[in-house]
Amino acid sequence: MGLPPRTSSSSPLHAIFAAQPAVIVFFVLSALVLALPYVEGRGDRYRVFAIKRICRLWFPYAAAVGGAMLLATVVGSGDIPGLSRWFNEKWHDPVTATAVAAHASLIASFDNRAFDGAIWTLVIEMRISLVFPVLVIAAVLLGWKRALGVALLLAFVGVVARNKVGGGDYFVTLKYLPCFVAGILLARHKAALAG
Repeated sequence: MGLPPRTSSSSPLHAIFAAQPAVIVFFVLSALVLALPYVEGRGDRYRVFAIKRICRLWFPYAAAVGGAMLLATVVGSGDIPGLSRWFNEKWHDPVTATAVAAHASLIASFDNRAFDGAIWTLVIEMRISLVFPVLVIAAVLLGWKRALGVALLLAFVGVVARNKVGGGDYFVTLKYLPCFVAGILLARHKAALAG
C-alpha cells in the first residue's frame, strides 16, 4: 500500500494523511498541555519538570530506536522491491557506536531519520522541553503579539541559517518554535478563548 495518488493532495482529505500539519498540531497541543500548570500557577520546579519530560520522552524513544536499530542489523539494508523510495531509504547506514551514541543523546545533531523516520519530532520536542519553562515565562511577559512575533522571527532566522550555514539540524528546532509558543498562548488565554 503506497501513498494516495498525488492529485489527492489538493482535496480536503489530504489532511488525513499529511504528516507535516499533524506534527504542527501535535507540537501546539503538547505545548498547550505542558503550559497549563505553569499559567495556572501550579507548575513543577525546573528540575522536576525536566526529569519528567526526559522520562516521558526518552524511554519510549529509546525503545523505538533500539528496535529499529536491531531490525536494521538483523534484516539488513537492501531495497525491498515494490516498496516506496521513502521506505527503502531507511536502514542504509550501518549501526555503529557513533550512531548509537548520537541517537541515545536525543538532542544531538544527527541523522534522526536513518533508522526510524518518525523520531525527528521527539528530537524537536526534547530540545524545546529543556527550555520550556523559560518559554512560558517569556511568552507571558512579552504578551501574545510580541511573543508570536519573536517566535516567528526566530523561526525565520532558523530557516535562513539552516540554508546558509548548515549547522546540523539545530536550526530546524527554531522553525517549530512558533508552534510551541502558540500552544503556550492558547493555555494562557484559554478562558478568553472559551468564552
